[in-house]
Amino acid sequence: MNGEPITASVDSVTPTTLLSRQTIQDTPGADRTNSLAIITEYVPGSYVTHDQLHIRGGHQVSWLVDGVPVPNTNIASNVGPQFDPKDVDYMEVQRGSYDADYGDRTYGVFNVVPRSGFERDKECDLVTSLGNFYQTNDQISCGGHTERFAYYGSLSGNRSDLGLQPPTPAVLHDAEKRCRRIGSLIYNVDPKDQLRFVISTRKDYYQIPVSPGVITEIAGVPGAISITPCFPPPTCVQGGIYQYDGQHEADTFLNFSWVRTISGNSLLTVSPFFHFNSADYSGKPSDFPSDTTDNRGSKLCGGSSHFQRHRCAKQYQRRLLRLLPT
Repeated sequence: MNGEPITASVDSVTPTTLLSRQTIQDTPGADRTNSLAIITEYVPGSYVTHDQLHIRGGHQVSWLVDGVPVPNTNIASNVGPQFDPKDVDYMEVQRGSYDADYGDRTYGVFNVVPRSGFERDKECDLVTSLGNFYQTNDQISCGGHTERFAYYGSLSGNRSDLGLQPPTPAVLHDAEKRCRRIGSLIYNVDPKDQLRFVISTRKDYYQIPVSPGVITEIAGVPGAISITPCFPPPTCVQGGIYQYDGQHEADTFLNFSWVRTISGNSLLTVSPFFHFNSADYSGKPSDFPSDTTDNRGSKLCGGSSHFQRHRCAKQYQRRLLRLLPT
């Protein structure tokens, strides 16, 4: 067997995948508002199960915007994607052997660089589509730039009667709807200083899919049950179940960054930020046999400073992150 030897990269031991907006456009279904296909199609070890993104066996991942962390203490409660793929300029995914400054989310780090507006010249795009289960996927975005200033903003939304993964082949009480907004401003003060401002908000609603019916124990199989579906609820006999649970999610993130080029191989970034997140799970008093309510929310503000230096093909980084719960 003959072959050319492959030279291993000595710049970093971190396995990294870089995804661009062109890759998103070229991948079927990857540009949908609620899609994670751009990750699951190209990042090894990534998949979606229980309606949450998993990578290397876990769902505890960290999200960053322009290298600034998006801290979230509700990560296990949220099922809505953090970003709309159509707003991504490129995404860097690290999946192991990264620095300790990224915190304890050891399964993956996703650094998202949103569109800046430098790729547009006072242009607006309108995207709309229809699909099965009354699905829609709509967005309007505008952007433009001058020699030193760039802006980008978008408003997107979608809805579908098939949201979360249903427990049975029957799709019942499984609608979803989302609304997302993002804005980005970049100003180049001089050749060495750049100011960036990013704001992102989203609101999501999910109906919790059910399999209403009569619960029956399976004879000879301890602990096993079967459900005989019945719809609508009045057709259920005694012992039937039906629930109208739903989850409302809200998320707002703001960051302001000052990027200073100290020399040809040194860069300093200082970024104050604010993040609000809530996930409210609730039912109705008429639910049977139980009515579940679980509301969670968090407000975090803080700052991140990052010094990066390249020397002799080696990279030195120092990061300081401070979180102040509100």
